[in-house]
Amino acid sequence: MALPDRLEPARAVLVIVDMQGRLAELMIEADSVKRETVRMIGGAALFGLPVLCVEQLPEKLGPTTASVAEALGSIERIPKQTFSAWREPVFNERLTATGRDQVLLAGMESHVCVYQTGMDLLASGYQLFPLTDCISSRHPGNRQLGVTRLQQAGAALNSVEMALFELQAEASGDRFRAMIDLIR
Repeated sequence: MALPDRLEPARAVLVIVDMQGRLAELMIEADSVKRETVRMIGGAALFGLPVLCVEQLPEKLGPTTASVAEALGSIERIPKQTFSAWREPVFNERLTATGRDQVLLAGMESHVCVYQTGMDLLASGYQLFPLTDCISSRHPGNRQLGVTRLQQAGAALNSVEMALFELQAEASGDRFRAMIDLIR
């Protein structure tokens, strides 16, 4: 199995799955996961990455959690009923329209919607970079199992800080200084 290429700003997109109010509060390390996701949204803006955000049955589970919604600003949330975001036609169309082939993946729950989305993205030819500090489940074992299965299928595990440094690639320039401010 070939390893994914190095992350490149011109090829990457950030996908956030089901980081929603009531659901988000039940996750392990919920505050940390939300904080790191907000940091990655800032990093996506810094590197010019498109951001797609999906919500599972928002009328039942509630909207995207407040801190993440604030960071997203006017980025539209895509409602879905399927566990895999890829199987939601609007998401599929928007991701395809970006022309990007590297997906930084964040969200909840690791073993359900994040896992199924990731598997479908891998099967569709995307390189997958799950942001392990932006992924959670209600139970630690399920969190780890979802991430492990994605890695076994060919995903390259990442963290927010690791992804930002990989996207930056050099320790110089205004963007580098802005990135350092973001991760402090």
